[in-house]
Amino acid sequence: MPKAPTPPRIALAAAVETTIDWHGYLVFGATTVPVFNPLFPAVGSGAAVP
Repeated sequence: MPKAPTPPRIALAAAVETTIDWHGYLVFGATTVPVFNPLFPAVGSGAAVP
């Protein structure tokens, strides 16, 4: 299945959510994994080092 181009607003939202997830992983914990940052679950789960 070919991958469709990502609309700019989706890309922006993903970047913002990734930033929130990265900087707030201690606060949000695993709850951010499926919602904000599914591509980097280690960050959302707090497994990554800031």
